[in-house]
Amino acid sequence: MRSKTGKENSKKTQLKPRQSESTLQKRIVRELNKLPDTFVAVRHGSVYGTGGHPDIVGCVGGIHLEIEVKVGRNKPTEKQTRMMERWRRAGAVVGVVYTLEEAAELHASAWRLGIELVDDFLMGGHKSNG
Repeated sequence: MRSKTGKENSKKTQLKPRQSESTLQKRIVRELNKLPDTFVAVRHGSVYGTGGHPDIVGCVGGIHLEIEVKVGRNKPTEKQTRMMERWRRAGAVVGVVYTLEEAAELHASAWRLGIELVDDFLMGGHKSNG
């Protein structure tokens, strides 16, 4: 593509602007909420809350899901990494995603975990109080 001066534009300038983090969050929530047994929502921070929590919180077939959304070369902060580890140790499925496809893969991981737990329960892998 040529500019007004007649010079060839570099490919870098021809790339469309990257998607914002909030736009990607909204797309992920919209698409994941179309799936069965799934509810996810963007977590909005406030001055009264604890910082560092992942951007999207939800439940997939009874499994708690936490998703940190990043774009470009952005990475989670140390505080976010610590908070995600706390969620992970508590049993949540947690991940950092850069695309809708990665969010769908994380959702699938939570779904598979839920199925495994139900199968284990139905096959007698649970302890009864009776």
